[in-house]
Amino acid sequence: MKKIVAQYTLAILTAVASLPYTAYAQKQKPVQLLLNASPWRFAGGIALSTLSSQKTSATFTAPFDSSSFTIKMRVNLKAVTAATNLLTIPGVLNLTTFQHDPKDKKRQNYPAYAMADGSVPVLEAALKLYPPTEPKGHDMPIGIPLAMLAKPSGQHDVVLHFSGVRWTLYVDNELLDNDFALGYPKWGKQSSWEINPSLVSGAEIIFPGIEPQRVVLSRPRTANEIQYWTPQGHNSWVGDVATFYHQGRYHVFYLFDRRGHASKFGKEGTILSTCQQQTLKPGQSMTLPHQ
Repeated sequence: MKKIVAQYTLAILTAVASLPYTAYAQKQKPVQLLLNASPWRFAGGIALSTLSSQKTSATFTAPFDSSSFTIKMRVNLKAVTAATNLLTIPGVLNLTTFQHDPKDKKRQNYPAYAMADGSVPVLEAALKLYPPTEPKGHDMPIGIPLAMLAKPSGQHDVVLHFSGVRWTLYVDNELLDNDFALGYPKWGKQSSWEINPSLVSGAEIIFPGIEPQRVVLSRPRTANEIQYWTPQGHNSWVGDVATFYHQGRYHVFYLFDRRGHASKFGKEGTILSTCQQQTLKPGQSMTLPHQ
């Protein structure tokens, strides 16, 4: 009798132990993030002045309303050994490429993307702004390490856009870096500008600036990694976060932060972004915003 009970008990334990591998076994699907990030386009606008490889410099008179502007360029990016100007507007703007110190993370965190040989070539645009209480003005740099691009070398479309609120760099229709403006540039009665024809084949400046428009994608961009997710672009982070659950949806509010709270000349300019997420189950998706 004891032998029969023991065999019966063993059979039950075997059946219970096999449940996770039979009745409950199923292939788990990873959570997929649906991103609101998209390309941008600059439609319309009439150039006030245009430069080309045949006409590398010119002068222009900024209009009365010069509180915003857009510069479009066709640039041949490549690593250089010495700092090289691509575009210059004296007293207003300098677009340069240079080799950054791989050990210096304080300035724009450029070493976050290094080339295979360890070098850190950079594209940087410095706009001189004059805050109301600071007559000497300050340069506000935005830029990217070239290694973050899918193709660091070669032809790229570069757009610099100043809205009066934001100073932004776009490469190939992607928003890669921006800062919060404090003050405005001083154009003067007559402004000159110049391009380096060895790196820039064309440029045009437009007043007022063209407001960028999102490109509507037929299929949203996705990401499969949630643990270390950060917003698209260079030196971009998720700042303070607040969450709550309401009507079957998990809501996330966070501050879109660049350069470790050092934007806006160190005055911690950030953007409030929102994210909404349904209760996650295998195969469900989470929507994350872009700036």
